[in-house]
Amino acid sequence: MRINGQWVSPENGAVQPIVEVSLLDEVGTWHPVPFVVDTGAEVSVVRYQVFNDAPFELDESEGSALVGFGGSSSTAAIRTKLRLSRDDGQIVTISGIIHASTDPIGLDDNLLGRDVLSNFAVIVDRPANQVTLLAGNHRYQVVAS
Repeated sequence: MRINGQWVSPENGAVQPIVEVSLLDEVGTWHPVPFVVDTGAEVSVVRYQVFNDAPFELDESEGSALVGFGGSSSTAAIRTKLRLSRDDGQIVTISGIIHASTDPIGLDDNLLGRDVLSNFAVIVDRPANQVTLLAGNHRYQVVAS
């Protein structure tokens, strides 16, 4: 399985590795959300605006505060499904809990963390302009040029 992302330059000008993911809310609507591939994040987290704009199912047992370079931010845990598109057009669905910032200014980007990324071999290669998630029969090899 191969899921392709891309390098994107948002308003702030910093080029970021992005993978498009859709999140399922509690009434059955899928919401497309761009996630920054963040291999340093332990968990995936969405911005307040994503959390606030759709009726997601809360998981009361998982609320917490996330700590990072910018300090700490309170979060709510949401039970959802993540949908990713493979390069062959097939859909991959992952069920689980992700975190949502409850602070409107607490998070600049949606972060795809190791809770999801650990399912894949992750390639984030800026010089080659490649953002790729691999699993199953897809592999990669590093060779000298």
